[in-house]
Amino acid sequence: RINYENETRVAADSSQLSRWLDPRNLNIQDSLKRIEELHKREAGEAASSSSDTRSVQVSETFGFISECFFLALRALQLGFGSVIKLYQDQLLRGIQKAMQQKRLLEMSSASVPDAENQLNAVNKQLDSLLTYKLCYDVYIMDDEVLSPILRLASADAAWLMSL
Repeated sequence: RINYENETRVAADSSQLSRWLDPRNLNIQDSLKRIEELHKREAGEAASSSSDTRSVQVSETFGFISECFFLALRALQLGFGSVIKLYQDQLLRGIQKAMQQKRLLEMSSASVPDAENQLNAVNKQLDSLLTYKLCYDVYIMDDEVLSPILRLASADAAWLMSL
């Protein structure tokens, strides 16, 4: 396991954080206010108990491990995330549309003069899309692909929880 204790922390003040949170979610906004009040009280108690008040300086340069870590997360988002997006947005929706077209053509085959040819074309398109879907399913569900992704996500979550 990698020890992240000495690595650079994510630098965001409360105003930046409040801009990133969804303003429609009142529970998150209330939680942020409670946490800010708690931090202010703790800071006030710490300042009254010690005469040495120091502000925290956030480094503008990051360590090699931090850069690799965030680069890996970004690569994962651009790589595997785009595969999942393509799978959901184009492939699954394309299959849905082809299935709808097939049902409509099967229902209206008597009234449409060229229904047989159109139905064959839709069936070929559907077969092609289902072949692609099976290929994507194998890739997306492969343990050799998912294991490192899940290990990185687990390390990321553990590190973020420690902040």
